[in-house]
Amino acid sequence: MSAPAAAGAIPVIEVIAGWPDRGGGISQYMRYVLEENVREGLLEVRAVLDPRGRGKASGTLWNLPKALYLLWGARGRGTAPAVLHIHIAGRLSVLRKCAMLAWGKALGFACILHYHEYGFAAHLLRMPAPLRALTVAALRLADHHIVLGAIELERLPPLLRRDPARFTMVYNGVPRRALSVQRQPETGRILFLGGLSERKGVSDLLRALALLPPHAHLVLCGGGDVPRYQALAAELKVSDRCSFLGLQPAERVQAELARAHVYTLPSFAEGLSIALLEAMAVGCPVVATMVGEHPHVLEPSMNALVVRPGDAEGLAQALGALMSDQALATRIGAAGQATIAERFTSDVALRKLANVLGRFSPGQR
Repeated sequence: MSAPAAAGAIPVIEVIAGWPDRGGGISQYMRYVLEENVREGLLEVRAVLDPRGRGKASGTLWNLPKALYLLWGARGRGTAPAVLHIHIAGRLSVLRKCAMLAWGKALGFACILHYHEYGFAAHLLRMPAPLRALTVAALRLADHHIVLGAIELERLPPLLRRDPARFTMVYNGVPRRALSVQRQPETGRILFLGGLSERKGVSDLLRALALLPPHAHLVLCGGGDVPRYQALAAELKVSDRCSFLGLQPAERVQAELARAHVYTLPSFAEGLSIALLEAMAVGCPVVATMVGEHPHVLEPSMNALVVRPGDAEGLAQALGALMSDQALATRIGAAGQATIAERFTSDVALRKLANVLGRFSPGQR
């Protein structure tokens, strides 16, 4: 997806778990950035290393050693040939990416950590003290740190005992072409994009659906514990008003965004949701929670309707309001689209990313 290397392009090796289509929002973010890079040619992507694989987390056992070996091979002779751009989330991702970081530094690479986890600083603080000390020591090896928003920009430097000048905020972004998508919304069609889990508020969403008029239909597009939520839908007697689509390719996701009357993300925790930005970009009115970095995107009753996490009744009221008041839905959707056009497009993200990576490219060190 990268363009032929342009003169002055920054050589980079990307480290992304589940690449290209099992890495969730991180993979989607980088697909958009690299799509933009085809036009602008700012990066020369030498390789994408996947230390987890496209299956379950257990794939780490063989994919991490493979990624470490490939990185050693990419080192070649003399100076490391590229910047190592490591995308890190939480849980087992921390172990995988710390291993890649330590090995990369041992091989002489400039290493940039890019944090995508919701509340990464809080995640560190929840670790047992000995594990936290080891993790912090590993994270401190990075030459620079990229965060999604202002919360982590404030919290991570003191936790890692690093100068704030070593941190840069780069918002997620979506392609400008999404701003010109022609929508044909179907009345009462509610769309959810993401892994089906309690963290994403899926149980609350199904309970909200049970409170809505019969014409409301919920489309859930994503993996996760699908049987669990199909069982809950049956218990709530809304199975005939739900479509569980599972993981879908980007083309189907875009088609669903064009058909949706309303998009919703009732999460308890997020970083900066790519799916939320995608929905706003096409002008789909949004109902979401103010978690993670969302307060820097959402303006209550202006470009989104906002509900509290866990409030199924409030969620039903907000969804019902948008479905019953077309003027409100149109106004919210247009304001959301304007927000994306102004601050959250992938061309902006690419240039900011290239500005950071370029300071550490082999020719600049």
